[in-house]
Amino acid sequence: MWHFIIIALISTLAFSKNEYFDKSKEGWLYYQDPIKEIADNNRTKEDESFVANLPEDFTTMSAEEFRKAEEKVRAIAVMKPTQENIIAWKRMVKFATDQGKQFTINAKMASIMDDRFEYNEIGTGGFSQKNMQAAQKQRDKAKYLTENVVFVTFVKDGSSKLTQKQITANLDLKREFGVDSRTFSVEDYPEMIKELGISSDVENFVFYKDSKKWQRIKRGLVDAETYVNDFMFYEEYKDVFKNDNKQKRIDR
Repeated sequence: MWHFIIIALISTLAFSKNEYFDKSKEGWLYYQDPIKEIADNNRTKEDESFVANLPEDFTTMSAEEFRKAEEKVRAIAVMKPTQENIIAWKRMVKFATDQGKQFTINAKMASIMDDRFEYNEIGTGGFSQKNMQAAQKQRDKAKYLTENVVFVTFVKDGSSKLTQKQITANLDLKREFGVDSRTFSVEDYPEMIKELGISSDVENFVFYKDSKKWQRIKRGLVDAETYVNDFMFYEEYKDVFKNDNKQKRIDR
């Protein structure tokens, strides 16, 4: 008899611990999911923490770190378009855009400083400042910048069609921009081949009258407008480009 009573007590205690029997009054269709709500709250806090801890200076991040962070912040801003999330993403977009602009400038400067890896034999190419509002303003600027320089083209074969086209373009320099331009054959000045590293059939330089220095602008055929525009581009950014390279060497 006592054995039966003890077994009955144990069974009652076991059933009393079962959550199913506690909630049987809620019915067969009852459903509750508090775990998901907790997970969502944790995820929101994690996203807020990630956005809040973005560095003020994105240059401290590697390219891969920035790419992954921008993708995550964009996803957070889309799912939770709060003021803070959207501004954080727009700040990253602006940084990337500014870096892209600086890359464009430095890439052009790098091409002018060393054009060994350019496709100089294809077309006329070159940088064109199409955003100049008036042609006269462009001519005035060109004249101001070119008072101290001479546009000089060296050619290997004075009778070639390529040379004749470049001579015509250089005549346009004088007519359209009022700048001094010359065309010389390396046969008459063979020492310039070594001094300037001339290797192409047509190579275009500027010569600075005051410093007696040369700067290559482009190998191959170049039209008058591109010749002047590339020179103006070089003049505008040469100091920034040199300082940037100097700083990188210091950082290393």
